[in-house]
Amino acid sequence: GFKKWITDHNLESQSLLITYKLDASSLEVIYENGSLKRCSTRGNGIIGEDITLNAMQITNLPKQISKSEKIIVRGEVLMHKDIFQNLYSKDYANPRNTAAGKIRDKKGGGRDCKNLKFYAFTMIGIDFSTYSDQLAELKNLGFEIPDYYIGDLNQIILRHQLITDQRQTLPYEIDGTVISVNDLAYLESLGSHN
Repeated sequence: GFKKWITDHNLESQSLLITYKLDASSLEVIYENGSLKRCSTRGNGIIGEDITLNAMQITNLPKQISKSEKIIVRGEVLMHKDIFQNLYSKDYANPRNTAAGKIRDKKGGGRDCKNLKFYAFTMIGIDFSTYSDQLAELKNLGFEIPDYYIGDLNQIILRHQLITDQRQTLPYEIDGTVISVNDLAYLESLGSHN
């Protein structure tokens, strides 16, 4: 699978980026003139329900950013494992389902959303030459981002194994890893979507 994909697309010489595949719910947030305007769920590439009021209560989601143009940020909403264990494990099956339920929950004005975290991984509205530049800018604007690592094919394979071995020690649940070409123009030429 993976090695064949690398060979088929001539990626042996490319700088690759690996990050976590978060076990979480997709969220799209829109900023205009630096202010958070709208938050919506994203399912199967379709804009979902408006959950702005709930998402505004996620403490690590920036309400203001230092960009005036219209910016769309995509990321994942999740619940850290310790919060789940301490507050929700008696009533819910796992952190993912709890977070997915709480982000949509209208009861109590969505007050449980303060126990959720947002991790950003894509920004639309500004052009970047590399995926790592995009992640660095998200971090610079005040977003939390998943850890990432850049390297050649062998380094990325080693990092994938390390992440797999250490996944229990992470503060949140992951489904595995996402490996991408760091050069966004090259990535686009492959017809991939991030």
